Amino acid sequence: MVGIRLSRNAITRIALITLFGSAALLLSLSAARGVDRTTHPDVGVATALREFVRIRITTTFDGTHTIYRFGLTHPRSVTAVAWDFGDGGRSSERSPVWVYRDTGTYVVGAAVKLESGEWIRLQPATVRFAGDARSAAVRVPARYITVDRPGAMVALPVSVARVNSTTATEGFIFEGRTNGLFVYTVDATGFFRVEGETAESVADVWHLFVSPAPSIHTDRSDIDWYRTQYGTGLSNCGPTAAAMAVTWATGNDITVRNVREFVGWRGNGAVGLAELQRFLESQGVRSDIVTITEPEEIMEMIDRDHLVSVIYDMAGLPRIADPTNDLFGQYYTDAGGHYLVIKGYTVDRRYVVVYDPIPSDWSGNRVRYADGTSMLGRNRYYPVDELFAALRTRQVLEVRR
Repeated sequence: MVGIRLSRNAITRIALITLFGSAALLLSLSAARGVDRTTHPDVGVATALREFVRIRITTTFDGTHTIYRFGLTHPRSVTAVAWDFGDGGRSSERSPVWVYRDTGTYVVGAAVKLESGEWIRLQPATVRFAGDARSAAVRVPARYITVDRPGAMVALPVSVARVNSTTATEGFIFEGRTNGLFVYTVDATGFFRVEGETAESVADVWHLFVSPAPSIHTDRSDIDWYRTQYGTGLSNCGPTAAAMAVTWATGNDITVRNVREFVGWRGNGAVGLAELQRFLESQGVRSDIVTITEPEEIMEMIDRDHLVSVIYDMAGLPRIADPTNDLFGQYYTDAGGHYLVIKGYTVDRRYVVVYDPIPSDWSGNRVRYADGTSMLGRNRYYPVDELFAALRTRQVLEVRR
């Protein structure tokens, strides 16, 4: 029990119970005569309330938008909330989501209604939105969105109606609308073709990949920059990796044939990192050939928002049985040198996320993920230690945006 010394304009009834074990607060009070606590926040109970109930902010980046979720540290202490997001947006939801359109500093305010019926303003919070850094170099509109973990939020310009050509949308939990966007929490993982309607009732299609584990990605969302050597002839994994790198860096639609015509054909068609680097330079893409000594250096390159191309021996990774539903591992049996593009890694640092060009003669090359579009080389999760041990050379190609 907490005792409060009252002034002459005393509050007629106060019951303040603090549950120390769970840090929860139950507050019940009635109005002091002649005192408006929305304009006099220094009154005793309002001060006590501010010590316990504060604005809480969490953020999610869905590859395109930074999504803010607002809440209270002790939501059971109040019966209603009025939010002001500082950009003209408002909400009466208990835990709303919001996306800011313009960079800037925003003062977020919240007024809460108590059990007595009184409204009291809480201490405001500040949001400094510097823009969506990883998408700054990427053209809009976004079409291919990577969600970095299960249960994360994503902001779409469509209201989800169909997923992978069915009306089953259970994995997409609607959170609210903000600035023309529909925000969903996505519990399912894998590849999804999302059909829906925009705020202007225009039918549209979007493509989502939801990572099966918390992960970091360097990506772009305006185009599908994955490329395969399937159907282009033998020994084209190197040119395919270069085509992906240029498309990722510039957004230009580079084909495997474009690269092969530039590097030519000698012997068995194999190409080296220096040849691929020269092609990247011809397209205005900067890159460095770097010698690494440990896998952590690859992850540091991803943290710099760079792409990494490596050469490894395919026999060094075991084949998994169900590649359509299991993204963790190599999905074919082969031997010999092979190029990969590394575009991410899991937060626990056990796996790197790769774009695998797919062996050109593999019998399962026509198989697709559940979205019916994506080939099995997209977003594979290869074990870090095994891949590093299988590298044919410790030299890698680090590609810059």
